[in-house]
Amino acid sequence: MTRSRLGTPVLHSMSDFIARSRSDKYWCGYRKSMAGAGGCQDISMPAMDGLEMIRALKTNDRTKYIPVICASAAFHDLATKIKALTEAGAEEFFYLPQSEEELLLKVAVMLRIRKLYLDLLDKNKQLKIFNDAAVGREMIMIEQKEKIEQLEKELKRYKPGI
Repeated sequence: MTRSRLGTPVLHSMSDFIARSRSDKYWCGYRKSMAGAGGCQDISMPAMDGLEMIRALKTNDRTKYIPVICASAAFHDLATKIKALTEAGAEEFFYLPQSEEELLLKVAVMLRIRKLYLDLLDKNKQLKIFNDAAVGREMIMIEQKEKIEQLEKELKRYKPGI
């Protein structure tokens, strides 16, 4: 495995990434922290095109908000990168070989984005609860106002000078 300027390994393929993530404690921590929070997807896959895989993830309600980092050793053209980011829906794209530091930084950014997204979902749920409660109180106030108006009309029938 080649080394970067900082002396850490350069990842030449997704198999390097997978092998490294299975053997190194540091990488295992990243792999565990990404479980369910993000994914790293190779464009070239034997059974299914990587872009199709990303599209499938992004069209599924359960997985559409999981950030995906795309990687490719085979495709080094801008068109593939644009397809992955715009058409398929990947959040990040990089070409292999890749320095380990850069990949770890990209994973860290994706995890921060995922946390912000989950926080936003939580705040939206809280806001919906608050809004529903406010609408419920407003409906009660409207009903009470209508009852008051109705009682005032009845009172005027019995006491016309009011």
